[in-house]
Amino acid sequence: MFLEWIQKLGFIQPDADSRVFLDFPISSRMLLAAHTSAYYLKDTSDVNCLATPTQIHVALEAMGQGFGLPIDDFYDTIESVTELYRRWLLGEKRPKAMDLEEQIFYRKMFKHMTLLFEPRGLLVDLQAQLCSRVLTIIESMAKEKGSKFDTETWETLLRLMLGSTDCLLSDPTDSPYQLSTMLCPLLLKVLFELFFWSKTKNEFLWASFAKLAFNWRHRLPLIFQWSNVTAGCTGRVLRLLYGPTEGTNALTVVQYDGDVIVYDFDDELTYFLWHKTLYLLGDLNGIKVPINHWEAMKGVHNLVEQFLQIGSRGKLTEVIPDGNTIFEIFGVFLFDSINAHTNEEDSGAFDKGKAQAYVTSTKLLSTKCVTTKFDSKHLASYYNSVENIIRHDNYLMSVVVHHSTQFFNKELEGSRVLVPYYLEAIRCIMSVTKLDGISLRFSILRESTIKLLASIMAFPSHFYSFTLGENKDFSEISFSELHGVLNEIMTDGLQTEDDTGNRQLLLWAIQSYFIENLSEYPVVQPFSETIINIVLSKITENVWTVDDLLCSLNLLSQLSRLIKYQPQKNPARVVTVLSNFLETALQNGKVPEIIITRTFYSILDWIVSGTWILRQPAVLKQFLSVIELGMGKRTNLLVAKSDSKRALTTSPTGTTNGRSSPKSPLSPRVDKPKAGANYSPKVAETAQIIYMKLMNLMDNFPAKDLGPSNLSSLYTEKEIFDMHQLKPHHVTYYIFGDHSLLSVIRHNRINGTRHKVTLILRNMSGKYVWEGEMNFQKDSYVEPVASSYFGAFKPTRFNSPEEDDVLMDSLRGVLNPSENDQFQKVLASINDVVAQTAKVLASKKGVDTKARRPIPFNVDDTIDTTTIRILIQHLGLPKLNTIGDFYSVKSEPNFFESFSQLDATPERETFQIGIVYAGKDQLEESQILGNQSGSLEYRQFIQYIGWLVNMEDHFGFKGDLKEQNVKQTPYYATYDKEVIFAVSTLIPNGKDPNQKIKSLKQSQVLITWTDDIENFKQLPSLSVQYNIVIYPLESRLVGIKIISNDVSEHQGFDVHLSGPALDGMVVTPQRLPIIVRETAINAVQLIRGEEKTKPLIERKKIIDDLISKSKLVHSLHEFYGFQIAPVPV
Repeated sequence: MFLEWIQKLGFIQPDADSRVFLDFPISSRMLLAAHTSAYYLKDTSDVNCLATPTQIHVALEAMGQGFGLPIDDFYDTIESVTELYRRWLLGEKRPKAMDLEEQIFYRKMFKHMTLLFEPRGLLVDLQAQLCSRVLTIIESMAKEKGSKFDTETWETLLRLMLGSTDCLLSDPTDSPYQLSTMLCPLLLKVLFELFFWSKTKNEFLWASFAKLAFNWRHRLPLIFQWSNVTAGCTGRVLRLLYGPTEGTNALTVVQYDGDVIVYDFDDELTYFLWHKTLYLLGDLNGIKVPINHWEAMKGVHNLVEQFLQIGSRGKLTEVIPDGNTIFEIFGVFLFDSINAHTNEEDSGAFDKGKAQAYVTSTKLLSTKCVTTKFDSKHLASYYNSVENIIRHDNYLMSVVVHHSTQFFNKELEGSRVLVPYYLEAIRCIMSVTKLDGISLRFSILRESTIKLLASIMAFPSHFYSFTLGENKDFSEISFSELHGVLNEIMTDGLQTEDDTGNRQLLLWAIQSYFIENLSEYPVVQPFSETIINIVLSKITENVWTVDDLLCSLNLLSQLSRLIKYQPQKNPARVVTVLSNFLETALQNGKVPEIIITRTFYSILDWIVSGTWILRQPAVLKQFLSVIELGMGKRTNLLVAKSDSKRALTTSPTGTTNGRSSPKSPLSPRVDKPKAGANYSPKVAETAQIIYMKLMNLMDNFPAKDLGPSNLSSLYTEKEIFDMHQLKPHHVTYYIFGDHSLLSVIRHNRINGTRHKVTLILRNMSGKYVWEGEMNFQKDSYVEPVASSYFGAFKPTRFNSPEEDDVLMDSLRGVLNPSENDQFQKVLASINDVVAQTAKVLASKKGVDTKARRPIPFNVDDTIDTTTIRILIQHLGLPKLNTIGDFYSVKSEPNFFESFSQLDATPERETFQIGIVYAGKDQLEESQILGNQSGSLEYRQFIQYIGWLVNMEDHFGFKGDLKEQNVKQTPYYATYDKEVIFAVSTLIPNGKDPNQKIKSLKQSQVLITWTDDIENFKQLPSLSVQYNIVIYPLESRLVGIKIISNDVSEHQGFDVHLSGPALDGMVVTPQRLPIIVRETAINAVQLIRGEEKTKPLIERKKIIDDLISKSKLVHSLHEFYGFQIAPVPV
């Protein structure tokens, strides 16, 4: 007597003796079952009245048929029978005679209980409760009594449970109100437990299980149960195969209800159960319900994940399974799933399952690609899968793109055959502002797309001559032809992107693309013009965020350094448009200050990038007017005057140009601010800085003698004194315009030498040394002695000027009596010498009597003022009616020593950026910091990231490397930045490694070269806010990984704002140094934020302090008297 469905399946044949009461009327059957069970359930009843097995069989037949009674009318009867069966099965107050045929009675009672699983009536909830109780009884029996079951009992129970489960779960409908749906989780839990507790290896039973389960796959609980069971088996198998650090101690299964079951099986049985359960559901692609298919793929993913974790907890004595091994186990599930369900009627219903299979196979490939040379059959299957699904629909395309940002970095064999497919997907995503039916937010998809694009951009220039062969979807194409596609993608992307973070990523990617393709004129020129037009339009339209504008201005600045690769009209157009933008912004006061200041610098970048501005005076004039507006002040540019024939010839140290020029270091005179300015003093300071840099650097950077390492002259007063045997009293100090300090050093006039001076000018932009002397005719010029610093000074020669009687007369009027007496004595002596010379010449026949300048007598150098007086008069600094902005200085003899702090303050922003090398298998700090050399590729990178300078001969920024006894290191400079690189392999190993670490981490930005990216981990001691990790690839390309940590005190650090290198980017080794260097500089600036004072502002503060302490305010006559006859102050 058992469920008829079991007989139909052929599992058990009926026994005619066991159906004696089934043909009775229902009322009679109910009475038999009710009265019999009620009697034996009484505490006072004597169950041993059933003294023989035969009597027990009769009693069971009377009660067992009660499981088949209708639920709605006989619920209590069935409940009583169930309770009695529970007691007798579990050994609670049962007849002793049962012990005589215990296994037979177990089998009979299990059979009777299956009758309850026949669906009947409308009270499904009540039947489900009774069935659940029966299942719980069977489960308890298996756990508590299962060890006493003989083989026949176990196999009978398994057949009964298989049949009962199939009777319910094979129903194709899955309504939540059906008995099958209510019982499904518990049925499957008990069924799997019985097969495990039984330890059966009966192939018929396992094959029957698999055959029947195939028809239950529309039931989601089956998929969950299968996933949990296979995961438990896999965990135990991994422990057996790979040792105590892997898998689990025992076969542990987490059930749907949270219950955890632990099985203690021998090794052979564990392997057997793992294999049987893994393939129990057969071809997973036969699952017809999309969500079940998806969950099945999730289950496979978890299994693959367990294999991928092998070795992550410690070193193994066994060989870790490679990728091919894992594909041999799970590839049948993964690749078949990706390529299945492609017919139109599926209409994307199975996309999630296909996507999960793709994600799993991709992770397997990317994780194992370093240690595995994948079989071509696995790679071909994977590539074919990608080709199929990336073009299937938007959902799958989005999944593939999102999970492929690092795909090309792995350089799998033949992977670049997928480039056309990926570019097609990238173009589809980047050309629109919205995409329906995707797997994630569109902004996240666009971010992944940009990162994927960044990993492809170097291919055209690196694989220039190689072609991608024709296939079923694309014609043959060379890598060089991909430039057009990339240009189109980035142009469309920039115009359609509406997410600020993504826009910044794209702008950085574009900047890297320009750097990558410097030599490709046909690529760079039209593309740069297009991008510049787009960026300029977005800036002037003011439709981008502040961060977007900052990034776009950075892009424009970078493009200014590539000026020779661009159309000739670009520089003038950029400066003109940005100048117009600034003019409007300064007038309406609505543009953020940071944008105004950054725009000023971007314009300056373009102007100092070459000599083109000298051919565009209208453009320069417009920008100067914007600078004036930015200062909120009226500007009167200082121009040296030479309206007479006699002039002081001057030339900046290291150049030969004495006439007034736009390179003059003198600052503009400024009046009071105009009314109505809406900006803080920061804008005015920026405008002043820009003016100073413009006047000093336009067509004058880098300096001919020093290169880019210095903007200022290197001489100091002390060195001039030593070189010409002078004393501190030979120098006179002046203040000009409240912003410049002048040191005028007069040379001794011995044996009639000419008036000669050295002028040292200091202002916020730097220090400039000019040396000159009075010239009257060409043959009177004598070549100066070369200095040890710059070579000879070569002033320009001028014709002799006329006498300046006006000044002489005016001086007599302003001198006090004592000063005038002294002046008259000196003048009388000079006139006497002139008269005697003329008399001698007139007495000699045949002698040329043309007037010559007399050779003056030796003048006491402590009182000689002639040279300085003539200089300041020729420069027009003090006017006849007012002193203006020119003042004397209240100075001590060694006043020049007070300039030391000013001279030590750099004119440019300085950076010290660390570079670390980690070789293969180097994971410890001592190994990495102990390196004193590196691979060939690393050494080439170090050679080209800057100019290798000898620290002893280097005049530029040195950071703290001199203290480290560094002999040689890379250095780089622009007109506004200096970078010294602290290279770990070039810093000698000292006793204290912390000193080297301090130098490497000084800027909180680190560049790390590693030859072992898969095992790379950032050392805690070298943890910085921004780490640019670079690693070589087999194709001779180089990959970049960005690690950003929140270890800085600065808040709001956004990795999007730093570039042009992006996480996952692939670049050529030729352009790697430029891209990494620019990224490191930008990262340091971002970390510093706006809190750091600009160097020129720091210099201005020092100058202001010196002026406030040293400025002497004279009346007009006191000032002139001091120039002619100085008296100690």
